Amino acid sequence: KKMKNKKMKINYNKQFRLILLYLIMIGFSKLQSQSTYTFNYTGSVQTVSLLPGSYSIQCWGGNGGNGGTTSPSLVQPGVGGLGGYSSGIYTLTSTSTLYVYVGGVGQSNNTVGGPTVNALGGWNGGGGGFAGNTSSTYYKGGGGGGTDVRTTNNTTYSNRIIVAGGGGGGGGSSGTAYTGSG
Repeated sequence: KKMKNKKMKINYNKQFRLILLYLIMIGFSKLQSQSTYTFNYTGSVQTVSLLPGSYSIQCWGGNGGNGGTTSPSLVQPGVGGLGGYSSGIYTLTSTSTLYVYVGGVGQSNNTVGGPTVNALGGWNGGGGGFAGNTSSTYYKGGGGGGTDVRTTNNTTYSNRIIVAGGGGGGGGSSGTAYTGSG
């Protein structure tokens, strides 16, 4: 999506945003053009083709999922951590395609499914929440997926130009106060 001369508000309920702010100088004039590209979570790679110039990039990782409990009146389950934030300037010397990976939220867990069920991590690398053994009933949240921009469409770390980590999954409990936030 392309928006002209709009400002983006940070909203942690919709943290799956990556904003590319395009700045280009036209010829020798002092005229400056500005466009904003916003990418929301889709669960797949997104692309953007950009002209030479300097770009301000902001990205937020996916939040971690909440933990669960069998005794909500006794124990408040852990809350998943907020995804990280990164910003920087990236300069292109030729027309290029960048690959945008917007991280997903980690799955929140509750008492459904039993102790051996993992809470899935968010798309793009979020770790699954697991209690540590197959007989435990400590319900857990999955970690949020990271958000990053790459110069190629692959899993090579060296091609990532900016990364915002995902938030940790929240802890849970089967009735005693063994919970923690992500």
